Amino acid sequence: MENSKDIEPSGVLPTEAKQSEERPVAKEKHQPDVEINIFYSAHGVGENVAMLASLFKRADIFFPEYPSWTSTSLVDFQDLSAGEISADEMLSQYGWDRKSPPWFTTSKIRLVEKSKKAIGFVDLPFGHPLEMQLENSRKKYKSRLASARNFDQMLEATLANLKDESSLARAREEHVASQIDSEIDRIFKLKPSLKRKQKVNVLLDLGGAHTYVAHILKSKGFNIARHFGSLNRIQTLRNEALRRLAFNRDVDKKFLASVLLEQEFSETDAFTVLSDVIGVNTKVLQTAVRRIAESFSIDDVKNIFEQKNNPFYIQRLFLSLLGEEAPYLKQTLDAYLQSEKAHKKTE
Repeated sequence: MENSKDIEPSGVLPTEAKQSEERPVAKEKHQPDVEINIFYSAHGVGENVAMLASLFKRADIFFPEYPSWTSTSLVDFQDLSAGEISADEMLSQYGWDRKSPPWFTTSKIRLVEKSKKAIGFVDLPFGHPLEMQLENSRKKYKSRLASARNFDQMLEATLANLKDESSLARAREEHVASQIDSEIDRIFKLKPSLKRKQKVNVLLDLGGAHTYVAHILKSKGFNIARHFGSLNRIQTLRNEALRRLAFNRDVDKKFLASVLLEQEFSETDAFTVLSDVIGVNTKVLQTAVRRIAESFSIDDVKNIFEQKNNPFYIQRLFLSLLGEEAPYLKQTLDAYLQSEKAHKKTE
């Protein structure tokens, strides 16, 4: 072969072979195996805290779901993990000791306390454009419902809002997935000891509707393990509609009517009071409301909304149906209202 004498048997040119002998090849920097465990849960399910705690114990890095975070809240969570502030101090600082707190967030705060875990945020930061778009979408929806001249227009407004929010939710999920790599790198720089480990366990906590995040991360080559909380798959009708639209599945008029009715029941004073009273067991209430809303035909829902001008009609109907679907919840509400009434009399 022509010029074969210029090639060493190894296939390396003499000049290249000489250079390789004189300059040792640099060793590649150690990169640990990173496993991302995603915990999907319904936030109103008490036992999910215990399931999260089990995954948290073996995590090296924790990314809690925390939209609207700020640099101050990140430092607070890091100080909480380091034991520099207590959970009670943080709750007081955020005003959650003086009002009904978001209990799942409160539970996570107590979990992080003195844990020495690396903490990072990958959710939407405060002031992110997507937050403003979501707020504007909800305002627009309320306005369209209020100005709707008939039931069909209410359904049209509901579908338009669901499509809008489904798109925004997908954009939020893409943001979360896009932040994972850089946030892990940031933590490795802050805690070099983590980078020297053979395997690093990352725990990402998300609501049950955000399963698309796992699909994005898998497509990027991440090692993913998914974990589902108790009754996670029993979604509100609204969340299920958002998921259907996200995966290009149909949402028909009957389903839209059920979403609309579920929404009306969930905005009653009775629902709000019950949510506060039963706290960590809101899954029972949400499931009952979904079943009630699903039980009506589209014509029945239309008739209900035609009588909506009576300000007490929806609430009375909800309480009546709740007593049939979930007597325990109705009894719980009645007992609470009685105790409040008795308390006011003693004041």
